[in-house]
Amino acid sequence: AFLLAGVNDLTLVNETYGYDVGDEVITIVGRRIGRALRGKDCIGRFLSNKFGIVLQDCSGEGVETIARRLMAAVRDSVIDTNVGAVATTLSIGAVLLPEHAGNAQAAISRALQALDFARNSRSDRLSLYQPCERRESERRRAVAIADEVVRALNDRRMILALQPIVTSRSHEPELYECLLRMKRLDGSIASASEFIPAVRAGQAGRPPRARARHRAVGLHARHQARAQRVGGDGHRSAMAAGARGLHRQRVGAR
Repeated sequence: AFLLAGVNDLTLVNETYGYDVGDEVITIVGRRIGRALRGKDCIGRFLSNKFGIVLQDCSGEGVETIARRLMAAVRDSVIDTNVGAVATTLSIGAVLLPEHAGNAQAAISRALQALDFARNSRSDRLSLYQPCERRESERRRAVAIADEVVRALNDRRMILALQPIVTSRSHEPELYECLLRMKRLDGSIASASEFIPAVRAGQAGRPPRARARHRAVGLHARHQARAQRVGGDGHRSAMAAGARGLHRQRVGAR
């Protein structure tokens, strides 16, 4: 089986005590998990606040038993750090191998789904992946959209749509909202709401997400420079990737 164990509320620890203390918490949690595993199992740092764990020769009941032992090892005693005692807990998502994942990519993706479910659960912080055709269909669609976003970034098909925002007094544009759009291969335009959720969900990976943000910021900056060259007294503009906004920045160009 493959498990992803996430340290809960690490962002709060970082904001309250600093990143050095957050690193201490991660290190000590990793040691506790390692001590609670069997000798034939293995653990590694997966990403940020997550650990990847491989359990050898383990059934579904065995996975639950071991996972709850790991959770107890972290939860039942506070962590001593340079600034004092810090309490934390684990959420765990698990997938059985090879029953529910035939390769590493599928195992990671499904363990992440289970981990998200565990974190959103109020009653239990452990979730074992269960096949669901609807969820798999949504995942495949998200992956396809993410692949299209990557191709659009490579082809420089990310564009900005300028939407004027007028004042009620003068009815003149006070600023322009720069909305991120993607031009499809067939020439049609996709709004941010059609592709941002897949990017936010991580289906495109962290590098493409960063590239999307940098591309949007670059387009916005070039628009501002062009407005200053042409009009001299350019309008202000605000940039948004979508309704929630993947990245938002306000610039004054006077």
